[in-house]
Amino acid sequence: MTNHVYNHSADHDMNATEKEWKGSFGMIPSFILDDENLDEGAKTLYARISMYSSEGRCWASNNHLAEKQKVKTRCIQNWLKQLADSGYIEIEIYEHSKRNI
Repeated sequence: MTNHVYNHSADHDMNATEKEWKGSFGMIPSFILDDENLDEGAKTLYARISMYSSEGRCWASNNHLAEKQKVKTRCIQNWLKQLADSGYIEIEIYEHSKRNI
């Protein structure tokens, strides 16, 4: 079973701090939070992927994700593999080596 990631938007009045967040946030389902086989970084990466997703697809590059997570690209690759191996995301590689998570 493939789980898809989606954008989520707040449906309430935002205060000044929330407006600074630009209205986007990521979500981590409890079954991912509770998965002891995932590194904590993989769990937060899932939240970031959900934040960047549109219609269940995320087009962020590994370099961008690494910059935002403040880690090396290799960490992102490892965490993406953990998420994919666990069935939480599906990685598709398109022409010109573009990746779709």
